Amino acid sequence: MYTAHNTDFMQKKDNKCYAILYYNDVYETMPLPCYPDSINDSLSAQWNPQQILGRTASIAAYTGTSDQDISFNIKLHREMGIEMGIDIEKVLQFLRKTVYPKYGSIGLKPPTTKFVFGKTAMYGYVKSVSFGWSGTIIDGLYQVCDVGINLTSDPNNTYGVDDLGTSYNPFNVIIDDI
Repeated sequence: MYTAHNTDFMQKKDNKCYAILYYNDVYETMPLPCYPDSINDSLSAQWNPQQILGRTASIAAYTGTSDQDISFNIKLHREMGIEMGIDIEKVLQFLRKTVYPKYGSIGLKPPTTKFVFGKTAMYGYVKSVSFGWSGTIIDGLYQVCDVGINLTSDPNNTYGVDDLGTSYNPFNVIIDDI
């Protein structure tokens, strides 16, 4: 496993794609050999119509905003991993671990994961990871894996309108913290 204490790949300017899996104070870091083609980010507000006595039209009452949902797909090529010195099987194993909770004496704690793609970072709970295999089969293994990841932003964070970022920095990433 790649751990936080063995992160030579993070020091290289040519590899700014990686993921960090947090379990309480323990974390693992894994290099990713590619950028996603696109990143989808969504929020939704909940408005409930309230009927008011003596009024013909209802009034919409705001009840909350959903957590931020982020999804993206990456295409992992075994040959690309070999060229970069990254074991694709270890990357896939790492991504599977992101959906399993940590069992402790006080109950289940979901892990949080931070994905970094250059100057864009996302942090939260991975809701789902999907794998689709395709391409040429060499030595009994498919050479391409399409990975779909869906995560929900960390609900411990609270944001106001001033904290939402811009179209140039939609995840409000502070570059110095990456």
